[in-house]
Parts: sequence; C-alpha cells; structure tokens
Amino acid sequence: MKRVAQNSKQGNRSPISGWLVLLVVAILLGSTLLIPPVRTLLFLSKGDIDAYFANKDAVLDDYRSALNADPDNETALLKCGLVYRDAGRNDEAYESFKKLYGHPTQKFAAIPYLVSLSLKRHAANEALQYATEWIEHDANSAEAYDARGLAYEQLEKFDLALDDFNKSVQLNPSGSASEDRDDVLQKQREWKRMTQGIFDPKLEDKPEDYDALVRNARKLFRGYSWAQGEEMATKAIKLDPNRPQAYYVRAAIHREANRDAQALVDELAVLKYSRAKPFVMPKLEDEPVDQGFTRCHVPPSRVNFYVASSYYALKQFKEAFRYVNEALSMPPDAPYFVCREYELRYPLDLKFGNSKQAQEDGVKAAASRAKVPAQPESQGGVVMPDWF
Repeated sequence: MKRVAQNSKQGNRSPISGWLVLLVVAILLGSTLLIPPVRTLLFLSKGDIDAYFANKDAVLDDYRSALNADPDNETALLKCGLVYRDAGRNDEAYESFKKLYGHPTQKFAAIPYLVSLSLKRHAANEALQYATEWIEHDANSAEAYDARGLAYEQLEKFDLALDDFNKSVQLNPSGSASEDRDDVLQKQREWKRMTQGIFDPKLEDKPEDYDALVRNARKLFRGYSWAQGEEMATKAIKLDPNRPQAYYVRAAIHREANRDAQALVDELAVLKYSRAKPFVMPKLEDEPVDQGFTRCHVPPSRVNFYVASSYYALKQFKEAFRYVNEALSMPPDAPYFVCREYELRYPLDLKFGNSKQAQEDGVKAAASRAKVPAQPESQGGVVMPDWF
C-alpha cells in the first residue's frame, strides 16, 4: 500500500492506465482519419479496458462505436450482445446475436444465445428451431438437447422434452438437464392428476354425425391420442368436406406433432370453408359456457395467425408476414392470441428491416400479455391446448 501511495505521489501510472490514455488520445485525435478496421480495433480495445474497470456505461458506447465503424464486425456484435444480455435488454441482445448468426463462421456460436433469449422472450417455437439446428450440427452436444428440451417444455410438449433431457443426461450426467428433467416430470404428474378422465374419454358412437365425430376428435386430441384424433377428424372431413371444424381439429393435431406442412394445408382449408368469418366448434359436454372468443368461437384472426405460424415454421417468411398482418388488421382476438400475433410479427419486422415497427410490436405484445388471465384456456384449473 505504501509503495502504491508513493508511486501515485511521484505521478507514476500503472501500465493499464497508460494504455488507456494512449487509446483515448488516439481515438480523440485520429479516429476520423483511421481506416475502419483500425478504428474498430481501437474502440474494441477501449471497451475491454472499460470493462476491466467496470465502467459499464462506457463499455456499451465503445462497442457501439466499434459497430458504427464496422457494422458486420463479429467481435463487436458478440460483445454488444453480451452487454445487452447482461443488462436485461433481451430484444437488443437478440438482434445483435441474430446478426452474428448471419456470419457463416459464427452461426453456431450465436445459436446458444439465440435459444436462451428466445425462451426469455417466450418465443418457444423460434427457440425450438434454433435448438434443432444446433443438434443437427452437433448431435453429441448435451447442451443442445437440454436447450431443445426447454423449448418443448415451454410449449408444454412434456414427452418430447423428457426425451431430450434424457439424451442430455446420457451425454453429460453432471449437467443441468437432470434438474430440468425433474421439473418436467413434476409438471407432467400434476397435469395428469388434474386431467383424470381426459385421458380416457367417453366417445360418441355416431359415425354418420359430423358434430359427434368432431367432438370425438377434440376429446382424443386433448387426451394426447393424436393418431386416433386425426383418424376421427378425417372421417368427419370425408362426411362433409365443406365445413371448417374438422380441418381445424386436424390442423391442431398436425401442429402439435410438428407436421407444419400438413397443418398449413388444413389451416388454409379452414380459411376457405369458413369464408373468413367466425365459426363455432361443436361443444363438448363438460365445456363451460363461452364468453367471447374462447374454445368454441373461432375468429378469422386466429386462423390467419395459425397460417402465419406454419409459414414461419416452414421458413416462408413473406407469406408468414402477409398472414400475421392480416390477423392484426382484423377485430382483435382474446389478449392471449393478440400477444402471440405481435410476438410472431416481431422477428419478421426485424427480418424485413423494420426495426421501429419491431419495437412497437414488442411493446404491444407486453401490453397484451399483461391482460392475459393466469390460465387463459383453463378448464377446471387445467390449462388446455390453445386451439380449443
């Protein structure tokens, strides 16, 4: 301590402080005259030194300045993304990592961050796509399977989540997937406890009754008997191919089974045969009376949203953008679906270069989410799939 005090009295500086002074002088006096790569390197170096001294405000300014000098600089994109993430600015962090993802050599360095941020932004389908791409790139990554399991968990696809968590534990027994697996097992036990009777539904023996076949398909689907539910919906379609209800149920089954192309075909059929008007699903015996747009009353905006979601999953982004805009131009659905519509349009806004609209959509999604009841699609305390 005495030596440090003596040195400071004599005007000596530490090596780091000396470099900082040199960097600041170089940036202030010569940055406008330097070629962009040199300016970028100077700002990155200054940002690293400010980070060393915990000067948080200056760090972000430095890395932003580095990006201004070279907007595609991989190191600057990574460091900006990390600073945004650590500050809880998830949307801005996501945008930085998304740009980093566009660099072929950095694509898989960006994906883990994109998965994590997508989950924080409740964009589970997007997280699922990134995590699947990660697994396809590295089938022996325990972290990749854990990430996809978390995406499935957020989508309430517990069986698929457990498969991925088990694979992650197999690859790395000491990883975090074992705790994630326990959480899903607990959720699954609770779900089954609350849904006794749903998994062994009483079906109607009316093979020539369209509404009865659709009700049976709905019961089988919510009891996770997807193959039987699809078969029942198909029988209803053969009985009357010009009504939208059975296509709507079958599309839901395809979506849950990740058959996006088949879901899209049925969703477009729903639009065709509903003539873009609200329609009513055959009511189940134990279903509460509808108030507004709930399980039985389906508005056209909801169908357009599902069409947009399927196009997005198939990476047909122009069509996805068209249909989500169509959904948002219609009379609003329940807050839960309005929130999902804005959340879907947000990444499309960014993809098509409309960052201002993306910010507005993020705000509107948050406002809609705040209006959603704790269990928007519940029945007897059980949260049901949102297509009902």
